[in-house]
Amino acid sequence: MAKTNARPRARDAAQAKGAPRKATAAAGAKKRLRSPAVSPAEPAHVDGVDPVRAPQQDRGHRRVEQILDAAEAVFADVGVDAATTNAIAERASASMGSLYHFFRDKDAIVLAVGHRFAERIRERNAHAMSLESLDAPLPELFDRIIGTHASFVNDTPSFALVEAVIHRRFGGCSVQEELDEAIIDQVRHFLELRLPRMSAERRMAATRLSVVAVGVTCERSGALPPAARAQLLRELRDMLVRYFEPLDREFGRGA
Repeated sequence: MAKTNARPRARDAAQAKGAPRKATAAAGAKKRLRSPAVSPAEPAHVDGVDPVRAPQQDRGHRRVEQILDAAEAVFADVGVDAATTNAIAERASASMGSLYHFFRDKDAIVLAVGHRFAERIRERNAHAMSLESLDAPLPELFDRIIGTHASFVNDTPSFALVEAVIHRRFGGCSVQEELDEAIIDQVRHFLELRLPRMSAERRMAATRLSVVAVGVTCERSGALPPAARAQLLRELRDMLVRYFEPLDREFGRGA
């Protein structure tokens, strides 16, 4: 839980940046797979960069949502570094007092937006890789997975900007782990069910390879013309199909 009354200190932020992960990947996966999603209105927590106060009433939750919606829009317009709390408050039609009531500073807003993105990615990815699609043909499966992430990137122009800033400024924080693991845990679990005969080490390597390939390609393809982007995503699908076909045959449930 966030310590919403804690005052940030420079050494706390430095410790958070270099702090080791407190749980194993398996424990984190179990928690994220089985626990309900945290409301996007709940401010994200990072040691030393806490929101001032978590909303306690529906009106407060709505105000936080408006501020975060405005932050996403401002970040997309001018970038994260150039954005100001004044611009965010103005876009949200909120007073500065209202903004600072919930968020200590812009850093807290950036991290809360990152938390939101991690939740959205998990929700969309869970839908794309549901148990119903466990035995789907590989082309159909990767069309769905790639299309889901490409749509998210296309619908969320501030995602890459916020992700880059969180990587750069808060590399050891819990929100960074959320962004890194939002897809990895789900893909690993899906492959564990689809490829039960595969070793855990090789499964994790296949997971990370596919996550990086999909993530980087979808994000960088956004700058291409529509036809070139569509062709690149088809090539990505075909590449992943060729990679996973022999794995299906060797380690699949029917192998």
